[in-house]
Amino acid sequence: MRIVVICDVVSGFHLISAISHIQVLDDCSFLDIHLLPGIKGSYLLPEGRGRIGHLEFKVSHQVSRRASEWVVRFVKFSFVRMKRAIYPVRFRRTRDFRVIIGHHTYFKPASLAYSPTSRMTDISTFSFEEGIGTYGGMKHHVHAARREGRQFARTKYLLRKGLSHDFWLDSSRTFLKTRSDLERDQYRTAISTLLAARYESGALLFPASARVDLKGAVLFFSSPLYDLNLMSMPQYIDFIKRVEAFYASKGKGLVLKLHPMESCSETLRGAGIEVIDDPRPVEMLISEAQPDSVAGLSSGALITANALFKLQARSFLAWLTETAREQLKVRGELKEIFEGAVDFIGLNDE
Repeated sequence: MRIVVICDVVSGFHLISAISHIQVLDDCSFLDIHLLPGIKGSYLLPEGRGRIGHLEFKVSHQVSRRASEWVVRFVKFSFVRMKRAIYPVRFRRTRDFRVIIGHHTYFKPASLAYSPTSRMTDISTFSFEEGIGTYGGMKHHVHAARREGRQFARTKYLLRKGLSHDFWLDSSRTFLKTRSDLERDQYRTAISTLLAARYESGALLFPASARVDLKGAVLFFSSPLYDLNLMSMPQYIDFIKRVEAFYASKGKGLVLKLHPMESCSETLRGAGIEVIDDPRPVEMLISEAQPDSVAGLSSGALITANALFKLQARSFLAWLTETAREQLKVRGELKEIFEGAVDFIGLNDE
């Protein structure tokens, strides 16, 4: 029996991607999930134990490990990888590894500290998709770092690119780029499995605040335009009203799913805008609520909705003020992925 350890899990998509990979592995008996806090400092899930499909799991809120806890392991692990590269026949990747460690996008050396074994020959690695961030180039990462106040963006990007090489990783999830039918089915199975998963207490991992049915409606993934001071509240409300009118002319209603950074739901409701308060990841919400289509600005949820559920996705980025549009513009390698999945609505379409 094998143990799977996944680290630095922040979003629901992280977990969906990791589970989609784990479910196709044989003889996995236990899943050890380590969560990091999200934008507002809250965690995706509370700590606890339970069952996801056939897997027993434990959720822990991840604590930073001292370098002394993983540096020696990383040196040994690097040595094992070099021997594997030099003597591939002796170190076949079909080896029955006892521990499998996963991290989004790239291999993270510090994740070795969470392994229950110190025998580096017993460890295999994989990466799960972060979302669109997995495929963003240097321009995207530098721009995001400046917006969020993070330093050394270029250095970190180059390190992560190096650690995403198959020298360090035995397998990777790349569905959002390849869109293979097989991986689509695996992702959707993972979503169904997670929606049914429970803690030992019987509580669902992802309970809905209310049963939602969005058939015939458009689900709009908003961005924190007001919270980031990119638009005033009157400008923001006017923008949403214009999008509502666009869909009303097509006989469809609009429902907003707010960004985690936003805290203006009551103000928007007061303006007559319908806002959905479902705490679950958008992929799970879409799976159950079944909207007619999705819309937004430059949210990665537009990509996942189109890739996983083949929903029409529209971006109204061109309708923003110049300042807001520049801050949310899709750049570099991501632009190609967006253009392959999302219809960009121009000002002439209003």
